[in-house]
Amino acid sequence: MIRTDPAAAQGRVALVILNASLGVLLVPIVLGLILAGVGTAFEMLIGRGPWGQKLGEAGMLLVFSPFLSFFACLLAIPAAAWALRRGLAGWAVASLAGMFATFVVFAVVNRDLDLTVVYVSAIFGLPFGGLYWLSARIMHRDVFTV
Repeated sequence: MIRTDPAAAQGRVALVILNASLGVLLVPIVLGLILAGVGTAFEMLIGRGPWGQKLGEAGMLLVFSPFLSFFACLLAIPAAAWALRRGLAGWAVASLAGMFATFVVFAVVNRDLDLTVVYVSAIFGLPFGGLYWLSARIMHRDVFTV
């Protein structure tokens, strides 16, 4: 799943990128709300404890992540268009591009290039890049069947 079919993507590059971007922006919100709900249920059923609180915090982190993911998507659009036109828009390229875009966004937000930026970009960028690819593949299976 490293290569794609550039002939199938021809004329649909913008639609593939739009669907992938919407997946990256909307799926974390839904997952975050589910996690926050599970965390709240834990706190109501078990009582105040670390599990419910941590699940709720992770959920809220996911709910608000599209505020930064939006900028990473803007950075990833030219790379995704280039890769789709050349047949290189596989999961590995998308994950690395997600990591790079996240690195740039966190470097700008943090205003410092320390190891924290590298760790954060790897922890969040790789899965978000994979989600970007998965969203595009689910919506446009024929482009990703090489």
